[in-house]
Amino acid sequence: MNVLQWAFIVAGAVVQLLLIAVLVRGSYRTFPFLFAYAVAAFLATAVEVAAILDLMGWSAYTYKYYWINDLILQSLIMLLVLSLVYQSMRDNPKRPFTIRLLALGVVIVAASSLAMHWSEPLNERMTDVARNLSFSAVLLNLVLWMSLLKRRLPDTRLLVISGALGIQMAGQAIGHSLRQLAAPRRSVPLVMSGNIMIAAAHVMCLYLCWQTLRQYEVASSRAHRTPTEA
Repeated sequence: MNVLQWAFIVAGAVVQLLLIAVLVRGSYRTFPFLFAYAVAAFLATAVEVAAILDLMGWSAYTYKYYWINDLILQSLIMLLVLSLVYQSMRDNPKRPFTIRLLALGVVIVAASSLAMHWSEPLNERMTDVARNLSFSAVLLNLVLWMSLLKRRLPDTRLLVISGALGIQMAGQAIGHSLRQLAAPRRSVPLVMSGNIMIAAAHVMCLYLCWQTLRQYEVASSRAHRTPTEA
């Protein structure tokens, strides 16, 4: 791993902790799956760093750790987006049917991707599956955006978090595609570009979520002050 990748790992861990801290102060009640994702992302970072340092680099074991963590995080992202769609459709009588239909679509994409690429080596197989899931998450996020834009008074937090997730999902899809292109050519620069794209999108997503919730918390605190306190 190069210096830039380590820099993104450190930046990611810092932003993960900042997001956890602001969620713990109350926002976790509104966004429980975002809280679960932030905690899981920090734990995944700790596990991967420990494995890399213990084994002095990437190996078959560190790849297994990485893909197990990635599968957990991908699942939490899907649950997060579905929960946001559920929130955005609060007054829609079709909400239960829509959520079940979207969840079924995610399961079908995941199962079919695994079946299609099962015979490939672990790294290539999971790269393909992760890419397909990322594209599915982008489409799921578009459903969320459409639902939010239909509301007369959309929740700003939902809009920004949805946009932040869109950045991460698009970055992951592009990054995994670059990795896939690199496999037959054994191109290290393409692999590095894909890794950096995924890491940068993740950091940007969490940073935007943290800033949004922090600013909302500050605004709410000011709004609840009494005239004497002001």
